[in-house]
Amino acid sequence: MQYIKLKGIVDKLKLSQFLKSTSKTTIVKAGGMVAGVLVSIAIGRLLGADGLGIISLSNQIVRILTMLVLLGLPTVIIKETSIAVSKKKWAYINDVIFTSLLINIPFALLVVILSYYVLPIVVSTFFEESLRVPLLIITIGLLFQVISKIFGPSLNGYGKIWQASLAENTLSIVLVALSILIQHTLDWQISVISVAISYTVANFIVSIILSTYWKHVHKTSLDVINNFIPKKLLTVGLPLLFIQSTNVIATTIDSIMIGSFLSTKEVGIYGVAFNIAFASSFFLQVTNSVLAPRVASLFADNDIKEMEQIVQKVTMGLTFIAILGFLIILLGGKYILPIWGNEFLEGYKPLLILSIGQFFNIAAGCVGLILTLCDQEKKWGYITLISAILNTILNISFIKLWGIQGASIATATTMIFMNISGVVLVKKNIGILTFPINKILKI
Repeated sequence: MQYIKLKGIVDKLKLSQFLKSTSKTTIVKAGGMVAGVLVSIAIGRLLGADGLGIISLSNQIVRILTMLVLLGLPTVIIKETSIAVSKKKWAYINDVIFTSLLINIPFALLVVILSYYVLPIVVSTFFEESLRVPLLIITIGLLFQVISKIFGPSLNGYGKIWQASLAENTLSIVLVALSILIQHTLDWQISVISVAISYTVANFIVSIILSTYWKHVHKTSLDVINNFIPKKLLTVGLPLLFIQSTNVIATTIDSIMIGSFLSTKEVGIYGVAFNIAFASSFFLQVTNSVLAPRVASLFADNDIKEMEQIVQKVTMGLTFIAILGFLIILLGGKYILPIWGNEFLEGYKPLLILSIGQFFNIAAGCVGLILTLCDQEKKWGYITLISAILNTILNISFIKLWGIQGASIATATTMIFMNISGVVLVKKNIGILTFPINKILKI
């Protein structure tokens, strides 16, 4: 009995320490989200929906290219660094970083060089010509993003989670915000070109800061390298690339299709509606971070009943947030959108439709996390793949019929399908009902 009490105290202490470290990361991510909103508003008011659409679409395309260039290695770097740190194998960390740099940087350089020949053809075929120069400028930043996404995950492996998050996710958008503010204060002409340059310069600065800080933390010269281990890293990384690809496609295909079938102006309007509708995803991300170690521990102990109780309590809280978020958008959406400019009011109906999809996304709870941590990651991978394919097909069909409203219907439909499927899989394969519907019906 005393052992059980002592174990409970120890578990609470571990949870308290975890929450303390998580809170710093949460604050950093929240700061990055606020900075991102401010940058979006500034670009929207200074350059209009068309300018915001050009920058947004360029970043979406470069995001896809960056993911492909990285070959799934960032997640592998976190894992290998964490293990090496626990065993104090500092030279092995050098092997991991050196191998990753040697694989990714030449690949990134090749993509950047090819982009100057291929992207103009792609733009002239599928998009508006105004996208060409900003996209090429932001593509240069791909090289610096790759460097950041090698050193950042390694810092995570060292336990420097909030520091890595600050540098990798928040600092770049803060630097872009400062750049726009300086240009505006000095009465310099702000254009899509100057904003694109700001993004590229920000990525360059962040890559320097991250690599320098990593060297400070690692304290072992990169000259000490024993092995080049591409096979070991890529064996794990490439399957992860497949999963990441489906996730990225699911979250970017709507904007890319809008840019191809409609215009960059519609991309800007839709992008603002999407970001407002899915702002509450921040709470889901934080919940996942806090819930993950607890779910993993309970599943390992086969304590499914306790897991279900915790998950249901969390889901009830998330459902309240989902309802509150939907009501705010329903009642205040028409007052929120004009903050970006009056032309963004065209995004009100897409905003309402997307918020319905987001309601299901939040109210379903952490189904993806639960399936991944409970040895059902392959089945969840199939669901995300099917969802990505469905989203692509629906966007192609609906955008041609109903414009950005069609894109919002396609995305919301896919989101609802994916989360309901997740809830069913969790109940069927793990025996957990994420939402306490049985308790509510008894009341």
